[in-house]
Amino acid sequence: MARWSTLEGSIYKFTQPETEEHFLKNFFENRAFIPKTDKEKEEYRDFSFVSSTMALLVYISDADGTISSKEKKIIMDELKFQLEHRHFEYEILQKQIDPKEMEILNSLFSKFKMEIEGGICDLEEIIRIINMIYQKNPFKRNFILRLCYYVGYADENLLFSEQNAIKDVADKLMISAEDQQRIKTEVKNELNLK
Repeated sequence: MARWSTLEGSIYKFTQPETEEHFLKNFFENRAFIPKTDKEKEEYRDFSFVSSTMALLVYISDADGTISSKEKKIIMDELKFQLEHRHFEYEILQKQIDPKEMEILNSLFSKFKMEIEGGICDLEEIIRIINMIYQKNPFKRNFILRLCYYVGYADENLLFSEQNAIKDVADKLMISAEDQQRIKTEVKNELNLK
């Protein structure tokens, strides 16, 4: 069974280009899907992380005005890795990404790219939804910032526009300056960058 099997209909409906409002608002604030069973709640939490994180990563990658294929690959690879290998909270969902799930991730990427480039959804709105979903979870916030740095360094060089966008994200996520610097240094070390 697919990772987000109970959510697929709602995801598909709200990733269509003609939908009103932006995806995050429709899905999480307008309650396009309301989980009822434990399995639905697990899928919903899993998808909340993926979709809100992807929106921020698309925002960061678009900071210089273009989203390169290398940046998209990093976004997809990082999210795929997190879903397959590092899901400590929802062991039941820790499994290989199948083609249907990759189709969902690609649809989300295209939707967020269109929304951000078209000014339909901006950083303030993405952060507002993340705050609504995660409230006071510093671990999720730090992890999201780590992924932002991975995308920023996709071409091994953090451009000024990307650096400013990441700083803005970190400040809005209420991540301390010390944690911001620590995470940036850790990512550079992990990527063997100077």
